[in-house]
Amino acid sequence: MPGNPIPTLTLPLKGREVLYNNFDDLMEYFQVKKETAAAEETSNLTGIERTVARELQGDIPTVERPFQQIADKIGITENEALAAAASLIQSGAIRKIGAILRHRQAGFTHNIMVAWAIPSNKIEEIGRLFSTFSEVTHCYERSPSFLNRYNLFTMVHLHGKEDESLLKAMSGQSGISDFVALPSVEEFKKKSMEYF
Repeated sequence: MPGNPIPTLTLPLKGREVLYNNFDDLMEYFQVKKETAAAEETSNLTGIERTVARELQGDIPTVERPFQQIADKIGITENEALAAAASLIQSGAIRKIGAILRHRQAGFTHNIMVAWAIPSNKIEEIGRLFSTFSEVTHCYERSPSFLNRYNLFTMVHLHGKEDESLLKAMSGQSGISDFVALPSVEEFKKKSMEYF
């Protein structure tokens, strides 16, 4: 949004800070990475593998047998589509097949990143505890810690503003009272990378 700078927060990750304020530069960077990766990953693929990969990089049909629908669309059998997908994964051309949840469309209108200050000897234990909460979709350690104390991050998705009681429950069960809640104020478009 030209003219309306978006506030950014620098979060250290594995000893280096990565922050992009200029989204044009960021998109250019990913375009170059995408083209380089695509050239490297597609050089040894069969025609069927390329065609199946093209279908998998977009929205996969939300039907009982999505690979049958993909196969019908491109003129092969379901088993051929499944075999091509398995080959793409085995070769490393595709790392995973996963869903992108559009949280707001699914009714999760209140999303919060929570930064927790956890004693280093309790990271694993408390990370596992936080992961048991159904509202938590991401739980990970950041090293070095943010602001020299917040080292465990959770992403929490809620249907409403009931976050205060959930965060109190997480704090109470973990014994950690030092945390910062960073609610999402805007959701950006989510789109899968396209390589083919």
